[in-house]
Amino acid sequence: MQKRICGEFPKSCYRAFSSKVEARRFVSEGTFRMRCLLSFREGDKARRDPTEGCGHILTPGMVPTLWFSPNPDDKTIVTREPGYVEHHPQQGNAKLCLCTCLPEVDLGHMRKAFGKHIVRIDDPAKLAEDIHDYYVSKGARILIEGCRVIYNKGQKVDRLLTANERVDLAYKQKPDSFSHDCEFRFVAIKFGEPCPEECKFIGGEGTKCKFEECQTVALGRPLKYSSLW
Repeated sequence: MQKRICGEFPKSCYRAFSSKVEARRFVSEGTFRMRCLLSFREGDKARRDPTEGCGHILTPGMVPTLWFSPNPDDKTIVTREPGYVEHHPQQGNAKLCLCTCLPEVDLGHMRKAFGKHIVRIDDPAKLAEDIHDYYVSKGARILIEGCRVIYNKGQKVDRLLTANERVDLAYKQKPDSFSHDCEFRFVAIKFGEPCPEECKFIGGEGTKCKFEECQTVALGRPLKYSSLW
């Protein structure tokens, strides 16, 4: 079976839990939650990001410029001048995330922001394989991507981005104010299944996620590549 896994994985990463029981279950049972990306728009003030699921970047390009004459009888002139073009990529297919921190994170910050019970994952690539195999065993059509979060939302960059790079910003990008998190994400992308219109995060009134049953991963075995810290 060909595994649909992509991205670059670090040698290790950390996952914080507010509950010691949850941290132990991660290590001893391989049980944890993959949260809907859009749900990160809610939560406590320190961690909430209302821009999740929507990228924002400015790239070099030609932009329309309007020239108005003080004489109302004159025509308005439209030219194209060098400048920056704004892009706002949106989430398409449903995405479930396991958020971790890279080795360079300050563990004190991590404990304060995310929970004092920390698990170290010494083989993130193997965890990605385990997540992939779990979803496939449940009949899900899934891609697992490992990605470092980019902290440049709303900023200018000095090069053009490919179409794929722009689309990926919807789940790889956060504002600079979150840069202390040094975040690395395991992202499960569901093929052919966009978030439903009734989802409250995209303008609907539904309070229960259509993919709620997919958000708990239960591998049923110890993760030998993880340990409590």
